[in-house]
Amino acid sequence: MKKTDWILATLLTAAGALLMAGNVNGLDEESLAHPTESRS
Repeated sequence: MKKTDWILATLLTAAGALLMAGNVNGLDEESLAHPTESRS
């Protein structure tokens, strides 16, 4: 595996974990409603 592939996989895993945690806490609804604000 290339180093860049490993980095991308790690970032995707972390993003997925954050989304799951946000889902459990009910926080992802706000971020989904304003994606440009939270990801600018």
